[in-house]
Amino acid sequence: MKLALFLGAGLGGLCAVVGCGDDDSATGGSGGGSTTTSTSTTGATTTSSSSTTSSSSSTGQGGGSNLDASECDGPEDCPGGACVDINAGYHACQYPVDEATTCTGSKLDECCDSSECTQGACFPAPLVPFCGGVQPEMYNACGSDLCVTNDDCPGGVCVPAGVVGNQVAMCVQAQCFGTVCGQESLSSCALVRDPCCNGPAGFFCIDPETGCQTNDDCPGGHCASGVCMAGPPICPA
Repeated sequence: MKLALFLGAGLGGLCAVVGCGDDDSATGGSGGGSTTTSTSTTGATTTSSSSTTSSSSSTGQGGGSNLDASECDGPEDCPGGACVDINAGYHACQYPVDEATTCTGSKLDECCDSSECTQGACFPAPLVPFCGGVQPEMYNACGSDLCVTNDDCPGGVCVPAGVVGNQVAMCVQAQCFGTVCGQESLSSCALVRDPCCNGPAGFFCIDPETGCQTNDDCPGGHCASGVCMAGPPICPA
């Protein structure tokens, strides 16, 4: 199965940032399948490095990085990146994150390069996957890591920069930790994408036969919290 934001504690913070759907009509779906603003905040630099990367066409992802984050078994699964452990045995691709070096010309620019940031560095915005309506115009923002360890993310996991569309390390909510859910269930713990913007929704227990990680796993429906639901998701305008 392939590769999902919870900034702060609780699902309310997630919905405020990524925009949760409310459809509760459940339907069966095929299991498995392909996967996955904050400004300056004090934090240490993560394992991401500064180098040239290609852009991704996926929606809801941070600017400037190749961030189609997917599960991996080794570096061969992540061309141009690394395979890193982000949740006690759950491995995902991590790609380098570029710092901004020039202004974009937008009135929203907070910086042209990192020398203009009092904390952190200057990155193409958004700093974390955006999911809340109309995509903002391209601009630069100063930002630092939002977390360093899981202790900084009550009820969640600290995901390093360059993994799920994030320019800085961020908290992702977690219903489960590690790779296994329950003692008798065959379900596994996996990262699920938001049904509206394909950004990270969180770690959920996924049934291998009926669960889902992306809308692609639910023909004619959408994937919400690891479960296939009928019809399209209710998304912010």
